[in-house]
Amino acid sequence: HAKGSSEAGAILDSIYRHYKGSVKFIGVGEIHPSKVKIAIPGMDYVFAPSRDELADIMAKTDIWLGCSHTEGLGRMALEAMTGAAACVLTDTGAEFVVDGKNALVRSVGDLDGMANAINDLIADIGLRKAIGFSGYETAKKMADPSELLHNLEQVIASVL
Repeated sequence: HAKGSSEAGAILDSIYRHYKGSVKFIGVGEIHPSKVKIAIPGMDYVFAPSRDELADIMAKTDIWLGCSHTEGLGRMALEAMTGAAACVLTDTGAEFVVDGKNALVRSVGDLDGMANAINDLIADIGLRKAIGFSGYETAKKMADPSELLHNLEQVIASVL
């Protein structure tokens, strides 16, 4: 979503300038690099990574920034949580996201709030680890197929 991507670019640019280039960013997307219009210093862009490549990226990520305006399911945030990345997310309604527990959540369009949340995570390693660990536990729970299988069995039983 272009608007969220543009906002992420503005946030990352301000973070890069604030830390005088001592931070590194990895952008992940399905838009071909020739069409990506955001030029952010310190960013490597990975185009359409495989599942294994994405898992490797997430395992190396300390903080995940999600600026979506519409991603109600929060699948990319959940992917980041599998690598124990501390997530800074917009409030788009993902049911598993709990502000201050497994992510830091700010309103859509609150660029200053999101940048401040990233700064808080950089400055406070204890907070970063707590949010990352709780996110990892959330991802483990969400990956457990038991409830889905139970619900599927209920549907099948009601049809038969």
